[in-house]
Amino acid sequence: MMDEKYIDLVTGHLEGTLTLQQEAELQEYIEQGTIKATEITEFKNLYCQIGDIPAPEPSAFMKADFQSMLADYKKEHPQRAPKGGFFGSWLASLSVPQVFGQVVFGMLVLAIGIGIGFRITPAKTYEKELSHLTGEVQNMREVMMLTLLKQSSATERLKAVNLTGDLETADTKVIRALLQTLNNDPNVNVRLATIEALYQHASNPTVREGLIAAISQQDSPLVQIALADVMLSLQEKKSVAELQKLLRKKDLNQAVEAKVKQTINVLI
Repeated sequence: MMDEKYIDLVTGHLEGTLTLQQEAELQEYIEQGTIKATEITEFKNLYCQIGDIPAPEPSAFMKADFQSMLADYKKEHPQRAPKGGFFGSWLASLSVPQVFGQVVFGMLVLAIGIGIGFRITPAKTYEKELSHLTGEVQNMREVMMLTLLKQSSATERLKAVNLTGDLETADTKVIRALLQTLNNDPNVNVRLATIEALYQHASNPTVREGLIAAISQQDSPLVQIALADVMLSLQEKKSVAELQKLLRKKDLNQAVEAKVKQTINVLI
């Protein structure tokens, strides 16, 4: 007689519902003699016989008894509203498929969540992130500008100078690079563009002092005239000494001489 604790295992074997591990466990029991193969065969025959027994038809008395029990149950448990609350009932009344309703409901909840998120997140957080991002862009432009200024191509150096026009502010590193370009770049066009770039930051005392100091260092008439124009525009009286120094240069261009004298007369 098979032990009762193995009946579920053998029944699962006959119904084909055992896992590979359970099948291995059953096989081990059979090999050990804990469960005999003949017992499994007898159990299988009994199992088949039970399945072949026809189900008896319910009698009239049983049907009446069932209907009476069903009526009592409905009286004690009135029909409840469909799950999903008001939204589910509303969708049901419109004959909307349940899956579609669930998707719509999920999107509605997501939209409400996003709206609440935007409202409860402090505005200062966005301002801080925006400020950080702006600073990163500023740094990238500065790095690019300083890199291009070191190129041998005058066109690349000109691009670098023009990039400063996109900078909201110019730090010491940028100002120093521009002043160095103004005094040392061999290309006149680059130096002229540098004067214009520095003029945008003329409120910076370092820039003003650098522009003044550059007057007597220039040998190009175009650059000399451009610097005189800048001094005139800024009404920079401190530049008079440097302009006078420029006038003492030998072989000074006549147009430059005239422009410088005119500038000095206005400033003093």
